[in-house]
Formats: sequence, C-alpha cells, structure tokens
Amino acid sequence: VAYADEKVYVWDCTSRKLLIYSVSGEFISNHKFDYIARSVLYLGNDRLAFCCDYIPNQKLLSDDGYPSVMIYDMKSDEIYPKTFFDKNISSLGYMSLLNNLCDNNLYLPLNDTIYNMTVSGPEVKYVLSYDEKYKRNKEEYIERSKVEKLTADDATESFMKGNYPHLISFFEGDEKCLMFMRMKEMLYYGFFDKRTKEYMEASSESLPVVNDIDGVALFMPRYMDGNVVYSVIDPLYIMMENEALAQKMKLVEDGNPILVKMYMK
Repeated sequence: VAYADEKVYVWDCTSRKLLIYSVSGEFISNHKFDYIARSVLYLGNDRLAFCCDYIPNQKLLSDDGYPSVMIYDMKSDEIYPKTFFDKNISSLGYMSLLNNLCDNNLYLPLNDTIYNMTVSGPEVKYVLSYDEKYKRNKEEYIERSKVEKLTADDATESFMKGNYPHLISFFEGDEKCLMFMRMKEMLYYGFFDKRTKEYMEASSESLPVVNDIDGVALFMPRYMDGNVVYSVIDPLYIMMENEALAQKMKLVEDGNPILVKMYMK
C-alpha cells in the first residue's frame, strides 16, 4: 500500500492490478499490468516505483537480465525498468522481504546497498559492510544460484547455517537508522546513529528489546517515524498468550489489528 495526495494506492500482486482509492474508501480507478511485483511506492509526479525482487518477468527481459525495480508513469502509462539482475539467478533461493520499498528506501536480499528511490530511479544512500567471511559466503551463494535451481529450503538453510546475515527490514528516522536482520536462530536489531556514525547491535533468540508484550508475538518493524517504530499484531496472538493484557485491552477475535509503538531512547 502507498499513500499520497489524499489517495491510497493498493498493489494486488495476485491479480496484477493497481487499485486507487480516496482516503474515505471510494474506488477511483485501477490499472492492469503484465508483470509481478512485491511492493509499491508513490514517488510523486504521478509516478510509482514497483519492486519485483528477483522475479523473472519474461516480458521485461533485457540484455540477459530482469529488472528488480520499475518506475511506472501513470500519465503516459509507460514502464521504465531499473536495476537489473542476472537472468540465470534462481529466484526461489532467496527469502522475500517484508517491504522492499519503504519510506523511499529500497533494499534487496542480494544487495548490501540501501538505495534512495527517486522519480528517475534508485540512488545509493548507504552500503552495509559485513565481515569478509560473510561477504565471501554471500558471493558464493549468489554464484551457486546462477547454476543450480535453488529452493526456499536452500534459502532457509543459508541463514540457519550462519553463512551470512539476512537483512529483513531497513528504516530511517530523524536521528537513527534501524536494521532488522536474522542469522542462525538469532534475531538482530542494528541501530546506526546518523550524527555520530556509531553502530550498535542487539541479538537474541527472542526480542532483544525491552517491551511490555514479549512472548506474545514477534515485533516486526513495519514503519518508522521520527523516533518511533511501528508494528502490527493480530489481537488473537495477545488473547492466546496474555489473557490479562487482552482483557485490559478489551480484545475480541477478528477484531482490529493492534498497532504497536516502540520508542527508541
């Protein structure tokens, strides 16, 4: 989902349709496409960015590569492919991310670069620098994916063995950037201070952040605004794991999702 100029843009990747609504829920229009994409971002000037991850969209094959990113111009109804990946890469061998496009940031499983999305395409913002052994392991896995038909099980095995960290989410606030990663059985939260250039990291098998819902559900960062990180939890999780908290919140089955806020000190 993307929001801008009092409109809500919903990308339905199953039917390959972009649905446009007013903020009050009134249907405005829809656009049908021939490609598959994971996430959508409104860029301004009637342009949207779509992230295809490593999906081989056959109609967009160019110079032995498929686009990971596309820019769509609603005025001209034109598609502009960007950021190509090798056509031989086995796409099933990589874990999909929660949202490749978030708050004008783009990140991809095979790429250690965080991009800023603009109307003309991605621009480099940050580069994640891992230990040499992790870089080497990741490159070996990428090369392997070009010659073998990897599966989702291979992708799971790659981080369960601790071959290299898997970035799940990246968010940028006013003062800090937040990275959510996984490797082996561990979850990692990385905090980068943009002013001091310092990096801090916390890891554990559960949630390595002090909170009042631990054990109820995994805190999956979905959005960041200023110094606050947001997530969403199904009320059923709280009802199953913490009856006292559920009663205090007056939760019911099939009720509205619970908005969770994490304040970074």
